[in-house]
Amino acid sequence: MCPAAEDVQAEIERIQTVLDDLAAEIGATESWTHPKARELDTISFHHWLREQSDNEEACRNIGIFIAGGMLTKPAHAFSALQAVLMAASAGPFSNLVDDTFILDRRVVGGMQSVSRTMARELGDDVVKLNEPVRFITWNDEGATVKSDGLEVTAKDVILAVPPNLYSRISYEPPMPRLQHQMHQHTSLGLVIKVHAVYETPFWREEGLSGTGFGAEELCQEVYDNTNHNDERGTLVSFVTDEKADEMFRLSTEDRKARILESISHYLGEKALEPVVYYESDFASEEWTRGAYAASYDLGGLHRYGPYQHDPVGPMRFACSDIAAEGYQHVDGAVRMGARVAEQILER
Repeated sequence: MCPAAEDVQAEIERIQTVLDDLAAEIGATESWTHPKARELDTISFHHWLREQSDNEEACRNIGIFIAGGMLTKPAHAFSALQAVLMAASAGPFSNLVDDTFILDRRVVGGMQSVSRTMARELGDDVVKLNEPVRFITWNDEGATVKSDGLEVTAKDVILAVPPNLYSRISYEPPMPRLQHQMHQHTSLGLVIKVHAVYETPFWREEGLSGTGFGAEELCQEVYDNTNHNDERGTLVSFVTDEKADEMFRLSTEDRKARILESISHYLGEKALEPVVYYESDFASEEWTRGAYAASYDLGGLHRYGPYQHDPVGPMRFACSDIAAEGYQHVDGAVRMGARVAEQILER
């Protein structure tokens, strides 16, 4: 992709500085307490960007990192406060666009190997797979948790799933009114994740990193995702929000052709001929139903944020979707797990 024009780049950097300053001022932990919280939470990120600049290209380029790249929703569908939280959680927005900060570490064998290793160490008597929780009966003393094949009684229950899945469980007594409302004001975005595997990482041979961003592209992001010690090359790319809607209206083959064409705009015609092509549709997965994490609708963050960590009887909530630092990332999930474990141990 051609680099941005000098005036566009300068404007991008200026807006980025404004976001960094706001993120530092408001912070990630309790953004809803800031005096500007309501003001920023009742205007969309799309309109906030246009208030900062009349340079449309600069606004779109800033928008892809939070709207397409992180929340996977159109910038008009979430608030400026939600965008500031996203920036502050990475400490600051600049880190979201720094490929040596947020994108420079990978787990050999993939992230699932971490979960599998932990499960193996805990043992089959502790970790029960393929047992989705259907029903929780609870009071202030504890709870009984039921799946199709198990029934467990415990003093504490941790719901470590995204907020959009809380309602997949039936509760007796029902969750309080506040939780019902809160959970209805959060949703996940939409993304198609694409892996294209090639006989070699040809872009490296041509002196290219394999990383690219394009506000006008169907695939607004592309990265070198080649596996450790693999002779083949793998590119990963993403199609998000309204662009994904458009792709799902096409046939499988037409969608593949359009996506590969977009990737080729970054890396050349060799990108059109992968030996393996695979799409992941997060929204169709039973236990995700979207990507990558839940965010509030306009006005929801300052209204419900103060209560999203509150326990309900013996039930506590721990997931990266409601993390402060590390929101939407593995780091946030680990922080939330540690936080809830400490609360239970203290009690």
